[in-house]
Amino acid sequence: MTAKRSRKTSGRVARAGMAQPELRSTIHAVVRQSPDRRSKHYTAECLEVAVVTQARSLQELMSNLQEAIRLHLDDDASALGIAPSPRVSVIYEMTLPPS
Repeated sequence: MTAKRSRKTSGRVARAGMAQPELRSTIHAVVRQSPDRRSKHYTAECLEVAVVTQARSLQELMSNLQEAIRLHLDDDASALGIAPSPRVSVIYEMTLPPS
């Protein structure tokens, strides 16, 4: 009888001979402008991790998003299935005004 070896990595048990799940190298975030054009603020919501932030300008939003993701992944990104220095892909979602 052969004993199976295992080792613990980032909260997961890996068995000898089994492939480790690949870590995500990209985090996707959706940016939306507030529906009320007068208040003019933007929100960003990440799809892979629980990060949401807002700001009054797109430049400030990108800075807030970067900081929020960094803080969220600070403890252990690999435990969340995310690579240590992921790229952030930002999608700007907008609604066309009625014609």
